[in-house]
Amino acid sequence: MARPVGMRPATLRLFLALWPDAALRRRIAAHAGAWTLPSARGRMSPEDWHVTLRYIGGVAVDRIPEVADALAVRCVPFELLLDRPRLWPRGLAVVEA
Repeated sequence: MARPVGMRPATLRLFLALWPDAALRRRIAAHAGAWTLPSARGRMSPEDWHVTLRYIGGVAVDRIPEVADALAVRCVPFELLLDRPRLWPRGLAVVEA
């Protein structure tokens, strides 16, 4: 598709992530309820909780199907232990492996 000179395609910032199921989100929420966070920050909704595996960056919207196809690989089940709480810049509370 031809684009006018200087016009960039629309992009989205993509990342590869693991999303906990509802049962695991409930367990995490019960644990996180005991955390003391900086007062200026609110909690993210449990539906937004995820484990980022890799930040991909800006990808042209028309290339997203190609990227999705390249990432469609089988993976054997594994256990991930998140046991290092951290406070990132701007008051973002995270738990790292």
